[in-house]
Amino acid sequence: MGEYEEAITRAKKAVENEEEPYRSIAFKVILTKLLDSHEPRSPATREMLVTNKRSKQRSKESQTSNGIDRTEETLDKEITFDIPQELLPKIMKLEEREKIPVIWSYASRNSMTISEFLVAASKKGFNFSPSWHPSQGGNFTNRLLKQDGVFARDGKQSTAWKFMLTDVGLLKVQKTISELSNESKDTD
Repeated sequence: MGEYEEAITRAKKAVENEEEPYRSIAFKVILTKLLDSHEPRSPATREMLVTNKRSKQRSKESQTSNGIDRTEETLDKEITFDIPQELLPKIMKLEEREKIPVIWSYASRNSMTISEFLVAASKKGFNFSPSWHPSQGGNFTNRLLKQDGVFARDGKQSTAWKFMLTDVGLLKVQKTISELSNESKDTD
């Protein structure tokens, strides 16, 4: 079996239990990742490579047009959440573990520290229990990063790690948003 056929077979197997349209989306993402890799790698290694590639693409996000790094205080003020009004009440009813990635996906920045997210979210009325903050128990790292795999560290640690949604996280968020949208249509 050739490299392409093997990649297609592996991608099909990886998404066989997903429902449409997520199966098609996941298949394309996984197949692309498999074809981008020149040698067989473990899923953990592939995720690390994808994360590193995405973090390099987004590293310019922390600089102004003239190349001067912005301060953390300035970055906090710039984070906005563009959440459709019809979904807002449905999102608010989600469990925190599911709500955080959904709200994060609507943020004006893809990559930020947990503190930046929590502060910006609280300013917009999204309050989370203190255990999600790294200094208060680390639910974010333990649950969303390690267990669920919906977030990954973005780049190198400076004063605090920045995080971003993984491809798996984006797929889960899309699925949740789709379900919430269908809920909204069913109640109309």
